[in-house]
Amino acid sequence: MRALEQQRPLLDTFDPTPTAELARLPYDPDGVYDLSVGDNGSGRGAYRQHAALLFAEDQPAAVTMYPRLGVSAMAIKGSTVYRAKDAAAAPNSPPPP
Repeated sequence: MRALEQQRPLLDTFDPTPTAELARLPYDPDGVYDLSVGDNGSGRGAYRQHAALLFAEDQPAAVTMYPRLGVSAMAIKGSTVYRAKDAAAAPNSPPPP
């Protein structure tokens, strides 16, 4: 019941995309899907922060960690790629060119 209480304000303010507009929505507006390598991932796609949380093994920890690290997008093609706010928030990422 508590989850529904927390979700109700979000559900009440949800503005769905009209059906005729669905085909025009960008598939990967953040450009992270092409950064994923391989071709054997489960749940293939590009996701924004809230959808990425659904893939987290520890969702309660991810709910606090993703905003703190600035995780704004995630993609799965073969490997999983996360977009963080900066290099310090993504310690395993290579330095920028």
